[in-house]
Amino acid sequence: MNAVCLLVLVFAVYSQAQNSFELMLEDVEVAENTDAKIPCSYVATGELVTESPTIKWKVEQGDQLHVIYTFKQDDEAGSGPRSVEGLNRTYSVDDDGALVIPTATLADNKIMGKLNCEVDFGKTGSKNGAIMFSVYAVADTNPIIMLEKDTIFEAGEKMDIGFCETGFGYPEPKITFYRGGEEVESSSGSESLDKSDGENDALSEFLGDKATTSKGMKTSSKRYLKKLLTKEDDNAQFYCMVTSGGSKPANQQQRNASFPLFRVHYPTDTVTLRASSKTSFVGDQLSLTCDANGNPSPSIILDGQPSTTMNIDVTKNDDGREITCSAQYSQPDVEAIREVYTINVVYTDGVKVSGDGKVNLGGSTTLSCSVNSKPPSTVHWTKNGVVISNSGELMIENAQFNDAGTYECVAENQFNQLKSSDTVDVMVKGIKLKSEPAIELAGEAGEEVQLTCMVSGNPPPQINWVKMSGEESTDLEQQPQASTSGNEYTSILKVGPLTAEMSKAVYECRAGNEVDSVMSRYTLPEMKGGDDGPEIQQASASPTAGIIIGILVALLVIAVIVAVLYNKGIICKKGEKGDENAEDIAVEINKEEPPADADVEAGKPEETPAAAAEKEELLNGNGDP
Repeated sequence: MNAVCLLVLVFAVYSQAQNSFELMLEDVEVAENTDAKIPCSYVATGELVTESPTIKWKVEQGDQLHVIYTFKQDDEAGSGPRSVEGLNRTYSVDDDGALVIPTATLADNKIMGKLNCEVDFGKTGSKNGAIMFSVYAVADTNPIIMLEKDTIFEAGEKMDIGFCETGFGYPEPKITFYRGGEEVESSSGSESLDKSDGENDALSEFLGDKATTSKGMKTSSKRYLKKLLTKEDDNAQFYCMVTSGGSKPANQQQRNASFPLFRVHYPTDTVTLRASSKTSFVGDQLSLTCDANGNPSPSIILDGQPSTTMNIDVTKNDDGREITCSAQYSQPDVEAIREVYTINVVYTDGVKVSGDGKVNLGGSTTLSCSVNSKPPSTVHWTKNGVVISNSGELMIENAQFNDAGTYECVAENQFNQLKSSDTVDVMVKGIKLKSEPAIELAGEAGEEVQLTCMVSGNPPPQINWVKMSGEESTDLEQQPQASTSGNEYTSILKVGPLTAEMSKAVYECRAGNEVDSVMSRYTLPEMKGGDDGPEIQQASASPTAGIIIGILVALLVIAVIVAVLYNKGIICKKGEKGDENAEDIAVEINKEEPPADADVEAGKPEETPAAAAEKEELLNGNGDP
């Protein structure tokens, strides 16, 4: 049995937890003479969602809450207003339990201002909460503005500038003063005001810088703008902003009215010198304008002249030039105020290139580039439009002919509007052999060979051909064919037709200019004889050729010996010649050809025994055979 009771209790607690509700109440404010609807809202869960609670509306009078209306949906008998002593007001409740107050008046703020809503779900319980109800009235006229005096004020004085007056509203309209878009606080004062406003039943009250006038529950405000004047107040736009209506922004109304402009006397304390450009270029026209504050306006002297503007045609020399503007206030005891502007000129004062543009082949030279500019320029070197260096110095090492040409140094500053350049022509002088220094030619007898000599040079070289004979050389009268391409020179010598006499002939191509000279040597091919003319000879002779050469050499030696003996009188003594003639002298030469395998040494045939005996007879002076 206890378990059953426990389960029932748990179920009851669970059901109670599932069936709950919360009040969702908000304060309500409405405009005067409009109907007010005041909800008694709640949020229910569980089974309460489908149930209709009893709603009781109460009003607070003193410390007591009095029920003024009871409402339960679908229960007309249990619903209806309740009589409350001293509460003479018509009200009702609509179908969702909201309290409706028709044609709200400002008096409702007192009698209906504090309401209470109670929601009762029977066994689940009841909850109640307070609701503040208020009625407002916006100011019924636009604000009124007036200056205290239509004169010029003095800076440093605490002045009553003027006042701003509102229409009647509830609660009391609020006045706020502004200068431009900035709120201005008004200083408090003890000045007396005329409190009579010509309205019946109006009561006036003054406190500090503000006066109020009441008509019934509505109030009109009149606030004075009193402040310590400064130079910022001169010719400034002051206005007042009147805010009236409810406490919520959506229920508020704002109206403003502007004061007439007024002037404030103050001495000059600021001079402004403006330029048409912060940075100037050579050739620009720079415009300067000088302004100064102060009332009355001061006299202005700009760069020594009584003027507020000036124009300058900018040159390089204007860089750093100071322009002074001074402003003198009308009171002589006030010191003049000055402002100085310094002209900033951007310029590039030409590019200068230095260094020797002439260099010998294989040598080196350094070219330097300098520029006077503001701000400092970046420098680069170009050749044929291609950037080759980003440095102010350009070094050419191991100069070649293709290094010759026009080099340009270009200077640019960060503004890119200023660009300057200078050029230098580089000349590479010298001579260089492009052919091989020694060439062995090939060819056949009867052919023509072509000797090609190629050199590079500057200045243009002189090319000569010579034929060598040992250490001696002979200039050729033949004019070789020559061609030129840039610094390259080609000379062609044609030799032929080739013969045996031209075998291993040597020719030289000699080229030179004022700087140097070069040479290339050409050797013709080795030739040998033949039936139809010279032929290229082989490196070694055949055996038959050796024998023939040997016989010829032996005959030559014998002839020499005979001649020597004759001159000495050994063969034919002087005085004994008589009838002797050359035919009497017989020299036998064995014409028998040696065998095919005879040894030939150094071109001389082996001496036979008969030839040796004959030689010995001749040497002994025996002329008989």
